[in-house]
Amino acid sequence: MSNLFLSDSVPTNRVARLSAVLIPFSIDVLVSCITIAFISIGAMLLWEIASGVMLATQAQQRNQRLDSQSVAILIGQPGVLVQMLVALIAIGGTALLLYFWRLPATVDERHHARLALRRMSTWNCIIGVAVLTFFFSTLSGLFARKLGISIVPSNQALILEGLARWPLFVVLFVVFLVPAYEELLFRRVFLGRFLIAGRPILGITLSGLAFAFLHEIPGLSSNGALAIIYLWLIYMILGMAFGWVYWRTGSLWASITTHSFNNIGALIGLYFFGMY
Repeated sequence: MSNLFLSDSVPTNRVARLSAVLIPFSIDVLVSCITIAFISIGAMLLWEIASGVMLATQAQQRNQRLDSQSVAILIGQPGVLVQMLVALIAIGGTALLLYFWRLPATVDERHHARLALRRMSTWNCIIGVAVLTFFFSTLSGLFARKLGISIVPSNQALILEGLARWPLFVVLFVVFLVPAYEELLFRRVFLGRFLIAGRPILGITLSGLAFAFLHEIPGLSSNGALAIIYLWLIYMILGMAFGWVYWRTGSLWASITTHSFNNIGALIGLYFFGMY
């Protein structure tokens, strides 16, 4: 059975006007940014309140008095596990919200997605793109060093610390959870709207841009402007590669699997060789 998203299965009269797809896409992006920020701030506030109550209770049991400044110092910054859980709740929750609210898959789409995983061509696509993205990321890091550009992804320190303290959780998080909720948001919701409208190239490009920005937000790391632009380019190409898999196979499971394989390679390179 043919892929619902491929151009030969989408009649030309179904190609939507540009405004008819850009406006909903812009709404999707705006809603996702607001929701991620709202959930992240709310989750961090809840963590601070819970930590403060716990500290106050412990101090009371020891007949100690803590002022607000002392409590704030003792609470400190959230640890690796807390930050990962907040990311999971914020981005994962946003992805689920936008999926069910804005672009839930039809019965026919889910049927085609399951059938795609039974085709050898789908797995050739998954493995081929996963290998290419791994070599692309590796060569991009080496090329940056040759150019004298110091690139440190904003999540690198978090992942390294997590691997040292909670290796099993970090592997589960990076290899399974992150690809699942990122592909649901960026490929199904953002890109899927363009595929349905018959504008795959534009959708792959714009969803790749959104993917890049979320992974490297200016001000959240010590990277300079040139390093941020370089990282944006890397993430954008990776996002476009995952988007191409989704388009060609018609299965979100295929892009999730490709993303997972890519992250496995990144973890291995980061842990054993210190490579980006």
